[in-house]
Amino acid sequence: MGTSMKHRFLWGLLIFAVVFAAELAFGIYVTVVKQFAHNDALSRVANAFYALYSRDPHLGMIGFDRNPLPSLLELGPLLFWPYIPEMATAGLASNIVTAVFAAGAAVLLFQHARKSLEHTGLSLTLVGLYTFHPFIFVYGANGMSEAMFFFFIMWIVIMFVKWLKEDHSIYPIGIGLALAAAFWIRYESVAFGVGLALAVMAVMLEHKVRNSDLSLPDPVPERVRKLEATLIVMITPVIFSGMAWIILNAVIMGDPLYFFRSGYSNLAFSGNITEEFRRQLETPLGALWIVLRKSFFFGLPLAVILLIRLLNGRWRRWDTLALLAFCVSIPAMQFVMLLNGSSFGWLRFFVYPFVIAVAWIPYELSMLGRERYFYPAAAALCLSILMSALVVLDMNNREFSPDEYELFHIRESDTYRDVSIAREVAAYTNDLVRKAAPGKEPLFLTDSHRAYAVLLNSHFPRQWVITNDRDFADILEDPYAYGVDYILVNKKIEATLQVIHGTYPELFDHGTFWTELEKDFYGEWKLYRVTGSTTALPS
Repeated sequence: MGTSMKHRFLWGLLIFAVVFAAELAFGIYVTVVKQFAHNDALSRVANAFYALYSRDPHLGMIGFDRNPLPSLLELGPLLFWPYIPEMATAGLASNIVTAVFAAGAAVLLFQHARKSLEHTGLSLTLVGLYTFHPFIFVYGANGMSEAMFFFFIMWIVIMFVKWLKEDHSIYPIGIGLALAAAFWIRYESVAFGVGLALAVMAVMLEHKVRNSDLSLPDPVPERVRKLEATLIVMITPVIFSGMAWIILNAVIMGDPLYFFRSGYSNLAFSGNITEEFRRQLETPLGALWIVLRKSFFFGLPLAVILLIRLLNGRWRRWDTLALLAFCVSIPAMQFVMLLNGSSFGWLRFFVYPFVIAVAWIPYELSMLGRERYFYPAAAALCLSILMSALVVLDMNNREFSPDEYELFHIRESDTYRDVSIAREVAAYTNDLVRKAAPGKEPLFLTDSHRAYAVLLNSHFPRQWVITNDRDFADILEDPYAYGVDYILVNKKIEATLQVIHGTYPELFDHGTFWTELEKDFYGEWKLYRVTGSTTALPS
């Protein structure tokens, strides 16, 4: 190993260790000390938890309403649940995974910048500004899927710009694999894949075929063939992933589009969008304003890149279109979803142009060479990343950014209240199991889509019949016949299907002739004792 490569390796190792430690420390502070975890992070941990510790453990427990890779990766940390209960109860398994990906993205950026710029100080500055950007840092620690998606977006952009400079076949292959992995994390990868295809077409149709015989009378067919081959290599893995996901949904859930249109899908959950927010989207201009406003701070580095290109006359290059295709792809998807009323327009949906632009910066500076405006351009770009940190003002705005606002006001947040109540429910059911005679432990039934925080805090997960169980539908028809002692139901949310409510619509509000109310938890949860069969005649 050469001296330069050894130094880059040691720097990378140090950066990984520092970023991982900082992200994990913050994650532990928020989840374990302050006892706050985002619902999205907890529910993904719960899906992995069911696959290991439920009464019917199998990989299908991870579910099909969301992309499965985050939960699959969380299986590893959850193996330590018997020794470190916080892996499940606090959702710490997810914080470990996101900290790893945040540290990995920092290393990717450093290695790319160091090789492109041959300037360690500037490379470390870029890494520091990106990694400790308030929004990026929070999502590297909070256990949600964004940090994982950031990693693969950065990987794809870095390999793309390397391909522009070196034209090596390894880069299209790597891009294809990274895009496929990104699909298993978030569905935005589909829109990003469209942007990637447009970027490839932009740069390949502009240039003559690299390393080809330019004496040919008509090189256009050769360029088209090379474009076709390159797109096949880059796009085929994600298409295969999409087909595999559809087939799995069809075979296991009986509906190839279960992930899209089931009662637990994002489409169903979007029914909870408030009427006030819908009124803002009555016109395309309203939706466009939301996209532009929420992208404002995140778009500053992109704006500076475009300004630099304009000033030095490089704005008419086709790789400018490639950069724009990358940055516009996911916001364009959000624009369409906002118009359709299928997106909440959360702030985190608009951060991706920032990640793309930061990954592009080392390439942009390397194209300037050591011209007289290299350092002013580098300073302007670093300043744009620093100024984008003003997004912290938006993060502390309840109306503009409700998800991030909760982190600034944990004790006042609905999420903290909901999880606290769920832990109280879990403690009550744990006591019921402990007080039972050996061999007579009670069996509980609930809908895991809403009860994930309860289940993660249960000391006896095998005493729960949950939606993910293969025999759940049969047991739900007559819980008494299958030995169920209690049914736990959550307050009904109209826009989201809860299968227990669908089967017994009066159960939460009024109970049934075959149940008795055991405990009411603040009107949010009700625990009913099963006293008879659903098929028996009411007395």
